[in-house]
Amino acid sequence: MLIEQFLRGLGYQSINAGNYCPSAAFGIMTGVGEHTRMGTTLNSPEYGSHLRGQYRVVTDLPLAVTKPIDAGMERFCETCGVCGTQCPFGAIAMGDKSWDNACGQDWAADQSVGGDTCMWNIPGYNGWRLDYRKCMGNCCSCMGACPFGTAGASLIHEVVKGTMSVTPVFNSFFRSMSETFNYGHKEPESWWDLPLEQIPAYGVNPALLVK
Repeated sequence: MLIEQFLRGLGYQSINAGNYCPSAAFGIMTGVGEHTRMGTTLNSPEYGSHLRGQYRVVTDLPLAVTKPIDAGMERFCETCGVCGTQCPFGAIAMGDKSWDNACGQDWAADQSVGGDTCMWNIPGYNGWRLDYRKCMGNCCSCMGACPFGTAGASLIHEVVKGTMSVTPVFNSFFRSMSETFNYGHKEPESWWDLPLEQIPAYGVNPALLVK
């Protein structure tokens, strides 16, 4: 709402696009990040798997055109699956990408085409989808388990990202290494000793949010 008001204050039109397109699709097509097995969460070379629920608007404000990126992160998801094994509700697909909406619903019954059912997911693209009927939304276990959740934590992660952007040969090894060294995880008792400014919000390292 604030973004819309700001753009209108500048003299441009602005419409909330939340009801017209899923946030992940906007993020993927504009190069914010890549599609992931988690479905609604994007993977970014800069912020890892900590991008979800992007706010999006349609506006006539002149903006620089940005294109989808290919950093190899979507290909990494094909052989990883850590997020799915760590999901306590079984809401993340463990198989290959699919054209199905992953919820067993018939698109012909959707409210937008005259039906009486609200679709949990949309068909129409070959990818992974989160089963919203099972997901609890705020547990964030998937983002915490994702190997990219430790984006920027050390030099080795930059080496991994650089390697996987040009070849998927070592992806399975990188996935196993992430589990073995338990990157990004802390002993639960240690959280109580953290200074207030270092407590991550939803598992996000605050240092990554400051430029």
